[in-house]
Amino acid sequence: MQPKYRPEYLKDLQSKRLTPGDKIFVGSSGDTWGEWVKDMHITEVLFEAAIRPYLTFQFLTKKPSRYKEFHLENLDNCWFGTSVDGTYKTIFNLQELAAALPETAKKFVSISSDFYDLNWIIIGADSTRGAKKPPKAWADFLIREARDKNIPVWVKDNYGYPEVIKEFPII
Repeated sequence: MQPKYRPEYLKDLQSKRLTPGDKIFVGSSGDTWGEWVKDMHITEVLFEAAIRPYLTFQFLTKKPSRYKEFHLENLDNCWFGTSVDGTYKTIFNLQELAAALPETAKKFVSISSDFYDLNWIIIGADSTRGAKKPPKAWADFLIREARDKNIPVWVKDNYGYPEVIKEFPII
């Protein structure tokens, strides 16, 4: 099926009884930031988000590098996310998300828990001086998912996880 821009959905925003705090997940069955989407269409969607600061708009894409093509500053009611699904197509999405957005932007990630037949998961923190460490909940999630799939886990010392986990795969 060919992707299609639906401007009537933007008009629906005007007719719906939306209340402050309501969330709009933009492109839930597509990718608003895909390379096939015209800049003009993305700009129209961003305009609608900008004139409705009382609503929360959530964007999710497999192409986070495209965020940097648009002025996303001062869109405090928008969350910008990317998908990471364990395939080569999304391997750098987290780095691209961070690089493409202003530091103050709200960012999120949607992680597939499939793990694609991995044999080992290593969890660590960025060792760059002063780098923020991922939250414990992130490691908890990864460890839980790995346990469900019988995948051994090694947690690096630099992460500072409260439990020592140093498992090796069976070769």
